[in-house]
Amino acid sequence: MSIIFSKGIFELYQFVFSVLVLFGLNFSFAQEVHVIDRKGTEQAVRNNQVFYLQNGAALSLISSPLEGDELFYSDTGLAGGAISVGFIYDGDNWVLRSTNNAVPLWISNTTGGTYLGNDIINFNGVLYTNITATNTDTSPNIDATNWEVSSPIKAYGKIKSNGNADRIFGATVNRTSTGLYRVTLTTARSTRHYTINLTVEESENSRDDINISVSDQSSSTFDVIIHEGDNGQGPNSYINRDWYFSVMDF
Repeated sequence: MSIIFSKGIFELYQFVFSVLVLFGLNFSFAQEVHVIDRKGTEQAVRNNQVFYLQNGAALSLISSPLEGDELFYSDTGLAGGAISVGFIYDGDNWVLRSTNNAVPLWISNTTGGTYLGNDIINFNGVLYTNITATNTDTSPNIDATNWEVSSPIKAYGKIKSNGNADRIFGATVNRTSTGLYRVTLTTARSTRHYTINLTVEESENSRDDINISVSDQSSSTFDVIIHEGDNGQGPNSYINRDWYFSVMDF
């Protein structure tokens, strides 16, 4: 009899324990549920929430937030009403998200709101980095003072032999003499030690000994020299050719 009784008590305990695990015990916060795990230990399970505020609403409108809750603030008075600022609750305060963790969104084509230095925005599918911690009512693709493309490639282009550009971005080019071209960067680099890649176009039929090189590199300009080999009889001769370039920096 004693064995049967012990088994019944054990099965009853298992049933009660299973009910506790299944339904748990709810305490204090609606976002936080306390449950009993299989070892009989009470555990807190948090169901973090995401909150939204608009048009200057006070943070105090959010009651009893838990650590890890997120808040996005938007201003519908700006075109698009896109999220512009993100916060996370650290258990005591709402903390502005680091710009390394959040990607602010461009709100409209003409008004971008307020940004911090190194904030990144998406404008028409291209990422731009704020380099001044300010913004004007100008699209970032034509505002080199405050924005630059968020990419190691800062400028590139295909240049005709006469110095005109077929395609160009982040720079301007003019031919100063035969075979000599000057590239001026739209946004000056922090030093003159950025990387430049050059390629000259050449016909398969002519196969001339054409060389292209960089000269007089500064933080904002560099010169390009194109010259043709003379088979060892004298200095190479300057020559006009179509050419390509790219500038990379960080």
